[in-house]
Amino acid sequence: PYWSGYNAAIDRFSYLEDISTSSNSARADNTDGYGIYTTVLWDGSSTTGYIHIFFVEGGSPAEKAGIRRGDRITVINGRTDLSVPINNGTITDRSNVNFVSSALEENQLSIEVIHTDGNTGTHTLNYTTYAISPLLQDTVYTRNGKNIGYLALSSFEELDGATQPSLGT
Repeated sequence: PYWSGYNAAIDRFSYLEDISTSSNSARADNTDGYGIYTTVLWDGSSTTGYIHIFFVEGGSPAEKAGIRRGDRITVINGRTDLSVPINNGTITDRSNVNFVSSALEENQLSIEVIHTDGNTGTHTLNYTTYAISPLLQDTVYTRNGKNIGYLALSSFEELDGATQPSLGT
């Protein structure tokens, strides 16, 4: 397919939308919660896995508190044993996984993490509605006298005025 005024093919994964006439063009998408998404990591040889954070949503209470992707959850709402038994690559007891999932739905969350740099962080978060900020990084590269804008997004949410990048000209 082709877009009027754009003289190159658009791959099947891209989508262009003319937002210049839309009243919603500066609306950010909102969600509820803490902005924490978890998974169990296992080293492949032991019988125990641990709950780690695989994604922290931009604009969320977790992101504002400094919780980051890769952090290992060591304490949540007072529970200190968050180990996950694993046998031949299969989780044999999901009670801690279920406990963490339930805790992420409560009105308040007390969480302690070990960051990937080895430092720890202890936080009390409130379940709230927040505007998603999908912008992870923005940079301008100059090549042969031309500026090239680079945006790294975690998702394709709309950006509000506070999170729109200023790449210059």
